[in-house]
This record gives sequence, C-alpha cells and structure tokens, in this order.
Amino acid sequence: MEKSGADHEVLSLYIESFNRMFAQSSPQVMRDAAEAVKLFLTRKVVDHFAYEERHIFPALLQANPGEGVRNRVSEIQAEHKLLLKEAKRLDKILAQEELAYDRAGFLRKAMLDFLHHLEKHASRENALFPSLM
Repeated sequence: MEKSGADHEVLSLYIESFNRMFAQSSPQVMRDAAEAVKLFLTRKVVDHFAYEERHIFPALLQANPGEGVRNRVSEIQAEHKLLLKEAKRLDKILAQEELAYDRAGFLRKAMLDFLHHLEKHASRENALFPSLM
C-alpha cells in the first residue's frame, strides 16, 4: 500500500472510533470506543513513528539527500515528539476508570486537536516522499 493510502487508513480508523465514542450515550459503547482509540494510539501511531525513526529516516539520511530533505526530516521528527506527547496525554484521559459525560466536551476537543495535528503531520510526510523521486 502506498504511503498516502496507509495514512488515510490510519486516520479513518481514528475517526471511526471517535464517531462511535460520541454517537451514543451508552457508557459501555464509550468505554469500548475509548479502548479502540487507545489501541489505535499504541498500534498505529506509536508503532508507525517508531518504524520511521528506526528504519526510514536513517536510511533516507544515509543516502545524503541534501539540506532541504534533511531539514524536512528534522521537522517531521520534531512533530513525532510532539504528537507522542499528545498521544500520551490522550491515552491518560481515555484510561480513566469512568469517562464522565460531563467531561465529554473536553475529551472531544482533545481528540479533535490530536486528529487535526495528525492529519497535518501525514500531509507533511506525504509531501516529503514524492520530493525524493
């Protein structure tokens, strides 16, 4: 699967879980959706970033791609750090024993902010790879 297709799939999974979480007032549905988002954060976001950091970026930089690409890789790596902090914060919110409905607005905003940052990050990554062709 091409990179942009993989990013689209990852973002779609997140949006699906987000919609499930806030579409109903059932505490069980909300808890199940929260678990799905937590798995998403661990298995998709954290693992994806780790793979890029361990394999993609070192190989790319070893190929001596030029200053512009090196700068973009550095920017993407800095974004990884910020997104991982946001993911950790979101994971803590989702791990609360009771996801209080009076805090649903706060959770919704945190999740939307993370989605927005993740979408912008995916666009930057997708712009990097075609520039190497």
